Amino acid sequence: MKKLFILLIFIMLNQLIAQKPKPISGYNFKFPEYEIKSTNNNIQLLLIKDDKQPITNIRLIIGGGTSVESKTGVADLTAAMLTKGAGELSALQIAESLDGIGASLSINAADDFIVANLEVLNKHLDKALEIFELIINNPTFDKRELEKIKKLAISSIIADKANPSSLASNLSKIVIYGENHPYSKFARESDIEKIEVDDLKNYYKKYLHARNMSLAIYGDYSDESIQKIKNIISKITDDKETKPIIDVPNPKPLPKGIYFIEREGSVQSTVRVLFPAPSFNDYDYETLSFNGSIIGASFTGRLFRTLREKYSFTYSPSGGLTNKRFSNYFYAAADVKEAVTDSSIEVINEQIFNLYKSEISNDELESIKKYKSGSYMMNFENSSFVAAMLQNSEFKGKKARQVESFLDRLKNIQSSQVSLSAKKFLKEDQVKIVVVGPASIKSKLEKFGKVYEYDKNIMADAGYSNSSLDSDDLLEKYNSAIGGMSNLKKIESLLTTGKGTANLQGREMPTELYEYRKSGNKLYQKLDVAGMAQQKWINENDVWINAGGMEQKMDINDAFKLESKIFGVSQLEKSDYALKVLGEKENKVALEAVSPSGTKTIYMFDSSTYLLISSSTSEQTPQGLIEIETKYLEYTKTGELTLPSKVKSTTPMFSYELNLEYKFNTNEKIEFTPSK
Repeated sequence: MKKLFILLIFIMLNQLIAQKPKPISGYNFKFPEYEIKSTNNNIQLLLIKDDKQPITNIRLIIGGGTSVESKTGVADLTAAMLTKGAGELSALQIAESLDGIGASLSINAADDFIVANLEVLNKHLDKALEIFELIINNPTFDKRELEKIKKLAISSIIADKANPSSLASNLSKIVIYGENHPYSKFARESDIEKIEVDDLKNYYKKYLHARNMSLAIYGDYSDESIQKIKNIISKITDDKETKPIIDVPNPKPLPKGIYFIEREGSVQSTVRVLFPAPSFNDYDYETLSFNGSIIGASFTGRLFRTLREKYSFTYSPSGGLTNKRFSNYFYAAADVKEAVTDSSIEVINEQIFNLYKSEISNDELESIKKYKSGSYMMNFENSSFVAAMLQNSEFKGKKARQVESFLDRLKNIQSSQVSLSAKKFLKEDQVKIVVVGPASIKSKLEKFGKVYEYDKNIMADAGYSNSSLDSDDLLEKYNSAIGGMSNLKKIESLLTTGKGTANLQGREMPTELYEYRKSGNKLYQKLDVAGMAQQKWINENDVWINAGGMEQKMDINDAFKLESKIFGVSQLEKSDYALKVLGEKENKVALEAVSPSGTKTIYMFDSSTYLLISSSTSEQTPQGLIEIETKYLEYTKTGELTLPSKVKSTTPMFSYELNLEYKFNTNEKIEFTPSK
């Protein structure tokens, strides 16, 4: 029965899509009433009355956002810190107080502003305003809270480096705006680590200025509540002499070409086709946005009808126009099968360039008009949408009356206008293409132009310079650096113990490692994180893993075999791995090791000492492809051997850092199989 119902719905949807659209006639739509005023200290005030529920909402914009940072990451951390202590209230007290009255408060940074949203039942408004006043006028920026927020931010950055969409988004900004443009900025771990409390205080003091702010109040408010809110912000200076100047320069796009990030092991590619676009209040912005809908509008868009329906290259393509204040970009995007990456780009380009090379049919024009008008009117059921749209538009230079008359302009738009806009901005010599995917597709991309390679930190990858070493030479030097083969061969068993901390989304937890290897490919490992233990047993060709009390026997693979060896890296040359010295980069020598099953690991050795600096690999997990990087931060001599004394292992979900100690040739009472 369920299958038949789903089939019926699918048939009905396809019939609706196939129906010839009728021209848009009159709208049964009335734009909500609103007022725009100014407070006594010149903060723009937007009022929208909505008495459906006894709730008052406050939306406060502070201009600037990430585009005016003196240090990258300051705006995001400032926004996050505003609720982490204010006046005499701690972060916990603020959270408990708001939760106790059912109020919701969020503060976030965007490219052009920081925005605070407060929603509260009218009967608790006074209590919520007491807290809101402290947060806006007297944040404490506590150093201990900042350290917690920084750890969370770094965890998020690490996770983003494993997310192809995040990688493509960050690289797209650089490609469109240029390396050092305010809109191309995004924080890296090193940026977050450099931020201090004074950076947040100075940023907030500079941009918390009445002439740089906008306030929206919407919901079932009263005149009395409006006055109370005005009293809170009346303390904010409106001194003309100290008003911050926000002037974002023109973009300096990178050259036409392919901008590529390798994501080894991925079975699909993330594709972005990009063009520079005008500011939000530019005359051409709306018409170009209409082109974005033709390309990427849900079931009616060209990419859906071609990439998905016709070719089955992807599931959910998209397209559109960003909405930043000073400059934007037009994009078409899709996650496609690795084997059809180049074909998908060809289809996307064809659909975009046909916006002006071929006439846009009246059917398609009317279909997109219905899509856009329907989406627009449906959103007006929510007063928060109206408030955000009007407030953002006014702040970005487009007057509310222009927003109010949007449907009339949409009704009258002509295909000739749409084509002229596409011809003006979507030029073939201006296209830039961003691809995140496996190395196997790189050669196929060259037909679209020069391929510029970037790493996962979104840094231009200059590649490796030639090395005079082959893999045998390099591993021989490594073995010599850690003590020499004669000393390594004396070790029949190796006990490694470690203590440190694990970081799970900013939360630090005590971590201990117990690891015992014995010749003959035997290993017992126990990693304990805050009392949660994972154990591993390897006994020649048998492997067991116990995580959270769930034990599982697994098939032996190349990685397990190498892991069970006492000094696995030193024995790579005797393994079945295919080894290749990639070259030298930044005083490091890179060795690629590919297992018989195809898993690739990159080992980086110091080009002076030949000690191992890091290793990185990718693994398929139930959560998808994840990357694992281990850094060997410090070395200490133990007996005749020089071994890592401090290591850090990082995945998108968590990281841990351990201080290690070693004992050789001990006779530990360890079984290399789980006890029954």
